[in-house]
Amino acid sequence: MQKDNIYQLQKKLEKLEKENIGDSNTIQIIDLLNDIASSTYSSQPGLAREYALEARKKSKKANYLKGLGRSFQVEGFSHWAKGNFIYSEKCYRKALKIYQKIDYSKGIGNAYNNLGAVLAIQGRYKTSLNCYQQCSAIYKKLNYEHGVASACANMGIIYKNRKENKIAIEYQNRALKIFKKLKDHHYQAIVHNNIGSVLLSEKQYDQAIKFFRKSLRLQ
Repeated sequence: MQKDNIYQLQKKLEKLEKENIGDSNTIQIIDLLNDIASSTYSSQPGLAREYALEARKKSKKANYLKGLGRSFQVEGFSHWAKGNFIYSEKCYRKALKIYQKIDYSKGIGNAYNNLGAVLAIQGRYKTSLNCYQQCSAIYKKLNYEHGVASACANMGIIYKNRKENKIAIEYQNRALKIFKKLKDHHYQAIVHNNIGSVLLSEKQYDQAIKFFRKSLRLQ
């Protein structure tokens, strides 16, 4: 399914490049380059980076700052996929700076979300929490409930890693409440698994098993 989607994006890109009909065409090409990079970073990170760099080159020429910011963001994804977390962080910070310059709230929130993830994987939990808090606050203003719930779940994981299990459960329950409201079974399953992991670390085995089973049923 993903390969079909990438193929369709590439064919659309080829068609637009042949048309070459002005500024709006250039913006669409840049957006497609970033879309392809975003779709390929996990399976082909090297190729994704090439698309991101091409999007960056065209964005600079067109002075399209939203596209420029996203090119750094998706390049950050490609570094993440290869385990180059320092480079990934640098890209996300560049994206954040550009989005802040143009006051693009969704982009700012996404950049903070990406930073929260890459900082957490480096064990920099305090800074990661701060990024997720900023991300959550922005998503709340945008009424982006799924983003708020995801940020809560991620903060819950950090609190578990810091062995602050009571707070971890609180944040997972906040996330679960929103995902239930949205009827998102996939993410409900993830959160049930997260709660089960916290309970397991507390040696509450019976309760942990209940959450793990619920997670399996929801998948």
